Amino acid sequence: MEVINNAGFSQEELDLYVKQEIEFRANDPKYKLGIQSIEIDLDGEDVVIKTKPVPNIKRVRRITGYLSYDDRFNTAKKAELNARLAHG
Repeated sequence: MEVINNAGFSQEELDLYVKQEIEFRANDPKYKLGIQSIEIDLDGEDVVIKTKPVPNIKRVRRITGYLSYDDRFNTAKKAELNARLAHG
């Protein structure tokens, strides 16, 4: 997880805000895969925290005519994927 400190907080203050944000987002389904980044900034006297969830993107590939996720490939399909050449 990336923490961006635009407010100039000390490490102790930063750790406190990060801990509170993680606890706040713990039950949010949008953050079920985790937090990608937390950006902490100041707006006057207010602390502004922007949190980005880990994106839920899965890559689908076509090997031997079938669409599937990489993690479901057997050894032959993994070998075919690794033997591919990029054409430019």
